[in-house]
Amino acid sequence: MRLPRGPFFLFLLLLAGCGGGGGSDDPGASSVVAARATLAADSAPEVLVQWAAPLDISAQRIVEYHVFRDGNRVGAVDRDGRSFRDTTAEGAFSYQEASGTALTPRTGNHSAIRPGKRVRYQVRVLFQRIETSGATSYAETTLNEPGVATTALVRPALSSATPQASEALLRFPKLDGANQYQAELSAYPDFRSKTVRGPVLVTSGEGLITIPWPADSTPGSTVYCRIGARATSDASPPFTTDPNGDDYIYSVAQTIVRP
Repeated sequence: MRLPRGPFFLFLLLLAGCGGGGGSDDPGASSVVAARATLAADSAPEVLVQWAAPLDISAQRIVEYHVFRDGNRVGAVDRDGRSFRDTTAEGAFSYQEASGTALTPRTGNHSAIRPGKRVRYQVRVLFQRIETSGATSYAETTLNEPGVATTALVRPALSSATPQASEALLRFPKLDGANQYQAELSAYPDFRSKTVRGPVLVTSGEGLITIPWPADSTPGSTVYCRIGARATSDASPPFTTDPNGDDYIYSVAQTIVRP
């Protein structure tokens, strides 16, 4: 799976170094979490949850990570994992629970995410604790951090793309859960070079963005167009899966002919 790099991910790692108070055996220590709307290979909406390993729990004593959505456990990841994809699929998952000096296997239920609904993610760490006497036990960190809120999104849709002499008019319905949009035109299907207009806010009804033709297009040529959507209330931007995309969830590209 391709994971983001660059300034946003570096910012996540820096946050990890600032969070979690307490000593190495503090059961209240928490890892820092980020959550980004994205799409599966079949374009089903997902949320990519990412975190950095806690600095106040040594790596060899971490058992696994537990991911929570709105306070409900929705998944478990092994000690070497740093990400979790929350999906629209429902089903059971296995995790372990701290029971004093032992671990008890449990089965949880993953409920499907609802596109357009803003939810909050947190991560708890199940770890081995060393008591002052030298005895070992197991504990799980508490949900004492606010977590990160995000909104899963379906692909937006273009309702019309109207070519004019010097520009194109792109119309699109407001997407449930998204209020910020960006229009893009390109002479190439992979949008390696593109003209961009936006972002614009659309809070109801239909959006309209007027965008000039790409400089590398010519009259009579095919031009590719798409709309990107995101929610400004989300703490983390979407993780795009489309070629040469910015931090948006994109519509399927359409073609128009430049007059």
